Amino acid sequence: MDDVLRCLTPDGRLVIGTPNAAFVGSIWASDMTHVHAYRLQDLAAYLDLRGFDCRLFRVSWQSEHPTIMQRLRLLSAKVVTRWVLELDYARGVVLLAQRRA
Repeated sequence: MDDVLRCLTPDGRLVIGTPNAAFVGSIWASDMTHVHAYRLQDLAAYLDLRGFDCRLFRVSWQSEHPTIMQRLRLLSAKVVTRWVLELDYARGVVLLAQRRA
């Protein structure tokens, strides 16, 4: 990460996408190319300490036109994983970072 941050120009932006370490399922079930998964808050805190402003996004794949049942299933999954189990429903996370002025 230090090499990546050093290579950025002063007005450069960084986009990081990674499996979500807080996801309730296996984070490596569909992608074995990742060596380490990060919690979104940890990644943002690291970049904040290095002088970056960050925008955080959770990525949850679903069909383009979900049915009512699929929407209800997703909503119930979000409620159970976030508020009951204190885990995350999103399989991936995306972080957009820009160096502070």
